[in-house]
Amino acid sequence: MAWKMSSEEAGGEERMVRDLNDQDKSLVDAIDQHPLSGTNYFSCIQCGRCVGACPATRVSPAFNIREINRRVRDGDESVLDDPSIWDCFYCQACVNTCPKNNIDGYKTIIILRDLALNKNAGLHHMKRVLPVIATFMEKGVLTDEKSWLDPACIDELHQLNEQTGFKERFESLKNKCDGEEAP
Repeated sequence: MAWKMSSEEAGGEERMVRDLNDQDKSLVDAIDQHPLSGTNYFSCIQCGRCVGACPATRVSPAFNIREINRRVRDGDESVLDDPSIWDCFYCQACVNTCPKNNIDGYKTIIILRDLALNKNAGLHHMKRVLPVIATFMEKGVLTDEKSWLDPACIDELHQLNEQTGFKERFESLKNKCDGEEAP
């Protein structure tokens, strides 16, 4: 990653602009192509308000959404192997405190987790939740208690899981996790 001076016309002033090399572009491009993408990482001013509002940071000092956003912006693919990306609660406190109103930290985490799973990183985190997901897919609830949904609703849920590809994604993750050694 490199920064360079450019004499772009912006009200007569020179500005710093990002000069991305091909390696940097690969992570940013992969994120930009994800269906949940929409965050402009280059507009982040690194103020740290997201970190101050984040409850996950209080529980896991290694988790720092500002630092994760910086690493994404810099094209640092090692962020996909960083265990801290699994510490986010999806509370959206970072979104609500961002002064730029366009940094969606929780979406970044969802995308990073998805990219990590695609390269078989973080499977041990998924192993813990697969039984809960399986119960939800089967019974329409997150517990293993007797299903309280009408059978027609459960059939509709099964159809939705099929049509959206959720069932296929779940089976793929389950197969990957079944073949993974414990860390």
